[in-house]
Amino acid sequence: PFGPLAAASLVAVHPLVIRLGSSAEFEMLLTLWTTATLVCVLMAERRDSKRLYVLTGVLLGLALLTKALALLLLVSLGLYWLLRYGWRAFRMPGPYLVSGTALAIFALWFVYGLLADRTLFMLSLHRWVGQGAIVHDPRTGLGWGVWLRQLVTGGLGLVFSALVAVAWLRAVVGYRQAP
Repeated sequence: PFGPLAAASLVAVHPLVIRLGSSAEFEMLLTLWTTATLVCVLMAERRDSKRLYVLTGVLLGLALLTKALALLLLVSLGLYWLLRYGWRAFRMPGPYLVSGTALAIFALWFVYGLLADRTLFMLSLHRWVGQGAIVHDPRTGLGWGVWLRQLVTGGLGLVFSALVAVAWLRAVVGYRQAP
C-alpha cells in the first residue's frame, strides 16, 4: 500500500507537473493512446488478427497526432518485433500494418495543414516537437536546469525531496530484506 501512495504523492508535488498542469490534457491523451496501442498490439499478437494490427496502427496514429513523443512508441514496437522474431519480422504483415496505418493517419495531418492554413500548421508543428515559445505555449516544458533549481529552492521542492528520500529509503530497506 505504501508504493502507490508514495508514487501519487511524488506526482502531486512534482514542480514540472504543477507547472504544466494547464496542458495535462495532452499528456492524458498521449497516455490513453499509448496504453490502448500497447493493449491492442498484445491482443493482435495473441490472436494473430490483421484487424487488430490495423486498429493498433490507428491508435498509434492518434498517439502520433497528439505528441512527438509517440515516435518512441513506434520505434519501440519495431525493436520489440525485431527482438522477438528476429529477421522474420520483416516477412510478417503485423509490423507493416501497424506502422503503415499509423504513418498514413499521421500524414493526413501534414496534408490538411498544408492545404488549410500554413501559418497555423507551422505553429502547431513547433508545438508538436516542443519548440513553441514558453510565454505563448506552456506545453514546451522546463529545462533540466530550471527544474532542478525549482526543486531545490521552492517550498514544494523540499516536500518533493523529502518524499523522494522516503521512497528511496523504503526501496533500499525492502531490497535488503528480500530473500
